[in-house]
Amino acid sequence: MQAAGQRNYRHLGDLTGASHENVRRYLRGISSPSVEFLSAFCAALGINGDWLLTGKGPMLRTDVKAESLRGADPGELLSAMAGMIEKLDRRVEMMERWIQDLETRVRAYSRLGRQGECGGESGSAGDVKAKACDGEPSEAAVVVRATTSTPPKRVQLIARSVAKRRNSSAD
Repeated sequence: MQAAGQRNYRHLGDLTGASHENVRRYLRGISSPSVEFLSAFCAALGINGDWLLTGKGPMLRTDVKAESLRGADPGELLSAMAGMIEKLDRRVEMMERWIQDLETRVRAYSRLGRQGECGGESGSAGDVKAKACDGEPSEAAVVVRATTSTPPKRVQLIARSVAKRRNSSAD
């Protein structure tokens, strides 16, 4: 078999997790290979499953993309690229919203550190409510959740980098 190359039955069995005797039966046409064997065979040798089953397309999986691109219509390629750009745009928007939220939390946390005795009050489950010295909630009662995923040292590092970024953009 062309895809197996010079490999012996034992080596192919080791690669696919099948017994060497089953590999011999499959490759000699004595019995039909299982789907699991075919999948493992293609994965282990980098074989295109479509080629193995139908004889169509390139033999190697690494050549499939190049073959598909050569045969693709320019309109299909542009449409695919437009779809990918839209996905990337949505992801960038989500990241921007996440960063804005993080910056708000960092500013609130850093403001709590500067408020000293007027600071804030601790609630249950690690909530810290920022309060100005007049007792009113500061900035629409910003609530900073002190979670294990954002320990105070990490928040301080982020606060410093945000402050540096703001200072450099003001120049």
